[in-house]
Amino acid sequence: MALQRYGVSYSLLGASFDELTNVQAINLNIGVQAQLDQIRSSTATVEARYPDGYASPITALKAGTFIRIYNYTDPSSAYVIWQGKISDVSVQYGFPYQSSVGNADFITIICEGYFAALGRMNGNDYAMSAA
Repeated sequence: MALQRYGVSYSLLGASFDELTNVQAINLNIGVQAQLDQIRSSTATVEARYPDGYASPITALKAGTFIRIYNYTDPSSAYVIWQGKISDVSVQYGFPYQSSVGNADFITIICEGYFAALGRMNGNDYAMSAA
């Protein structure tokens, strides 16, 4: 059995994606967890080391940026397993910080699936009958 590898990429416009390096953890929640749960949007949380983030932050990592999580056995054959948009970003700065590098800095990216945007859409006072 081949080793499973996962990657994360981001894009401001959704056309060309750049890979996020130093990813440490990916957590996906898709579908319902229990039989009686309400249907909700899929979510993803990505944690990555961010050693150069203070001196040269990645400005594209902000709310509304497209995110792809993919599985690949080699970099030329990536299979997208989840796609959505960033809803929140937080950075945890740690010590030591030396020569513009923070080896203990981490970034946490919280993402939501496209169903979340649908739930926030305005219906422009459209009334739909049950029948």
